[in-house]
Amino acid sequence: MSEPHTNGSSETVIVLEPPGPKEMLWLNTASYGLTARERAVVDLVMRGFTTAQISAPPSPPQPQQQPSGLWQQFKRPILWFLGSLVVAGLLGASMAPRILYFGSGFTVYAFDQIVIRLILFAPLWLILGGLFYLVARPLGKNLSLPQVVFDRQLTIVMVVLVLLSGLSYF
Repeated sequence: MSEPHTNGSSETVIVLEPPGPKEMLWLNTASYGLTARERAVVDLVMRGFTTAQISAPPSPPQPQQQPSGLWQQFKRPILWFLGSLVVAGLLGASMAPRILYFGSGFTVYAFDQIVIRLILFAPLWLILGGLFYLVARPLGKNLSLPQVVFDRQLTIVMVVLVLLSGLSYF
């Protein structure tokens, strides 16, 4: 196509080229009225597959893989826990008498409160998770340690404990 002339007419150009192997294969198989499976077999033959490869039964569907890495699997409980640390640290710092953070400022004192809670509650979370894991194994539960530690119920318990700790100051 070209730009229209001022009088409103335009030119059309048609370019012809010989069909490639794929187009010829489609034309040849279409003329025989092949079924979808027959067309798929012809396509596999043309791509170089052997008869044994074509006639092999399809492989069973693969189970869906879990997200790779612990972070992808357990990021929600971890973020809930870290968020509760921040909220509890800010809450604890806001409830503390001003004399405690007078020299350093509120932000530094709140950060200290967050770090203290992290040091106190992260090992507690792991210990409780380990105890639950030890109880779950004899009961026939086939769970991994991270699955138990980052379980929703245990995460909720830890978040509540951390938030309740924010009602006091250390």
